[in-house]
Amino acid sequence: MLQIGLSRTDITPRAGIEMWGFGKRIQPALGVNDPLTATALVATDGQAIIATVDCDLLFVRPDFTADVRTRVEALAGIPGRNVSITCTHTHYGPLIAPRPAGGQAPSVEEAYRAWLINQLAGLVYEAKRDLQPARIRFGTGTSDIGINRREKTADGHIILGQNPGGFIDRTVRVCRIETIDGVPLAAIVNFATHPVGQDAQLRLISADYVGSTRRIVQELTGAPCLFWQGAAGNINIRTAETDYAASAAAGTRLGQVAAKAWQKACPLADGPVQAAACTLDLPAYRCLSPEHAAQSLRENQLELAQARQDPKSTPGLIEWWEGKVRLNEAYCRSWQGPAHLPPPVPADLQAFRIGALAWACVPGELFNELGVEIQHHSPFTHTLVAAYANDWLGYLPTATAFQEGGYEVAQSCRVAPEAMPIMLAQFEVFFRELSGSC
Repeated sequence: MLQIGLSRTDITPRAGIEMWGFGKRIQPALGVNDPLTATALVATDGQAIIATVDCDLLFVRPDFTADVRTRVEALAGIPGRNVSITCTHTHYGPLIAPRPAGGQAPSVEEAYRAWLINQLAGLVYEAKRDLQPARIRFGTGTSDIGINRREKTADGHIILGQNPGGFIDRTVRVCRIETIDGVPLAAIVNFATHPVGQDAQLRLISADYVGSTRRIVQELTGAPCLFWQGAAGNINIRTAETDYAASAAAGTRLGQVAAKAWQKACPLADGPVQAAACTLDLPAYRCLSPEHAAQSLRENQLELAQARQDPKSTPGLIEWWEGKVRLNEAYCRSWQGPAHLPPPVPADLQAFRIGALAWACVPGELFNELGVEIQHHSPFTHTLVAAYANDWLGYLPTATAFQEGGYEVAQSCRVAPEAMPIMLAQFEVFFRELSGSC
């Protein structure tokens, strides 16, 4: 029999911590606008057991995920390969520092990291402790709060803007989890839109529109809400305002759609709890040609020079462009011969199943079209895509986007175009294995 347990806690840091999400933002955080939360869900069928932790964070690094998994194994006895950390991708949350080298007093960010690891592991332990018989229903709705952001200018360049004719999956997918007696246990909302609803210079900690969505769902359904950010790599919220009201309003509208889908949700067939995981070595990005690499280097050198001359540039922005120049210098060298090829990029991939429900955990900013492709090739009728999970490989664009360029490709992509078919094929293998159709 399916059993599910849930636990939630506040993970909001205070003023003084460095924020993560915009290189040009002045640091550190000045305070808190609305709280950040983490929610753990544990499921078992008596044979296998899985755990997922949903966090209001931009993303997590692989060393952080590894440390949480180690702590969960020791505390809760759940295999690390069956544990996932998903992030809502708020751009108004704290920096999660790398694993400290030791020997010095920890920074604010390192202290927060150590505290958060124990918080998340404790959540999983509590959720496992509170397991109870459960069932799942599934419903859908649609929302218009997002828009394709890859706008093409008159001269053919791709900018971060608005592309009303661009591809977008507006589906809001909702899992209704309840006890056998119908008492609400949890709601999982799966939707794809970047949480960038406020100006980049706002310095109050916030979950952005996701916080409002979660609050409305809980108020209307009585169920604590997990938010699994979908394939939002090329999807933005429609407006970024200089206050928090607009994103809160957008989240409220999304929450109302999700609550309606919850009310209309249909039962899913029972079945086993299963997990599949592997680490793939994906080919690293190095531009599309030697000429492309040289052009990218020139453009980044110009951006760096302009940033250094601009009195409004923040240290974080200058550091960003310095890193991009070094990276593009490596891209140029990579075309000089096999000895200079960049090392492959390890990708932590997971897929899970609870009965008729399945989901993929993607470690990066997957383009919306590719999220739909994962779902299309899944044998499960109800398949979710949880991006920003366990690691961050940068943007994961379509083949067309690689050719077009733009910010996602030129500035924040770590994998080569041929990596996308490899990764999608692995998820297809996962789902065939989980469905027993191999």
